[in-house]
Amino acid sequence: MKLELAHDFIAKKVYEEASIEDKARARATKLLHDRYQHYLSSKNLLLTERELIYIGPFIKRMDLTREEEYYIRGSKKTIKKAKLMRRFKDVALVALLSGVVFSTWGFWERQRFFHASEHLASAQDSIHTLLRNQKGKKPHAGLDKDKGNRPSSVEDRLLPAAFFSTVELKGKITNEQDEPISEALIQIMGAQVYTKEDGSYKLFLIFPPPYIGKNMTLNVSKANYLPTSKSIDTDNPTIYSEFILVRE
Repeated sequence: MKLELAHDFIAKKVYEEASIEDKARARATKLLHDRYQHYLSSKNLLLTERELIYIGPFIKRMDLTREEEYYIRGSKKTIKKAKLMRRFKDVALVALLSGVVFSTWGFWERQRFFHASEHLASAQDSIHTLLRNQKGKKPHAGLDKDKGNRPSSVEDRLLPAAFFSTVELKGKITNEQDEPISEALIQIMGAQVYTKEDGSYKLFLIFPPPYIGKNMTLNVSKANYLPTSKSIDTDNPTIYSEFILVRE
């Protein structure tokens, strides 16, 4: 008796599971047929990826026509092609963004290098100007112990670069109508620079110890304008000065 009940229970479970699977296969088959009929009428309604996943386990046990098999393969190819296109677009977008980032970085690095080279050249010009100015002055009264009674030269008396002071001069030159003046000449201790089209100027100076902390005269001149000047304090690392030139 117990053996018969167990057999009936197992048979019922097998029938229920088989029935559930058959129902699922029937629903998948109906979905495929419906989509194919829509495809025949519209010519553009292919199976989606989710629909292919849903009917995938039942395809081998479906009674399909050759046209429906072509329809399934065409849907798979279209989905695969769309995935490849999305992947290609993602790669292209990443490459484009990387190119923009590296181009921007390269541009700013070139700008930094250009400005650094410009500042270095200006500083070297200032050093050469100061050396020429000191060569024209009377040498110190002290004697160089290593050279007997011969006075030491300017180069022999130069201190290491750490003892020099760097000053950045910048500003703007305008006329009485507050209009910028270009090509105005800025001079200080033999170093010089001309203003740009917007009237701005920038000049880097390197002062040796004897000049640090002393006031220097900044001269401004331009043809058909009265020259002007201003005293600056070399203790300040950055000095901004504006001038207004008056016509003669």
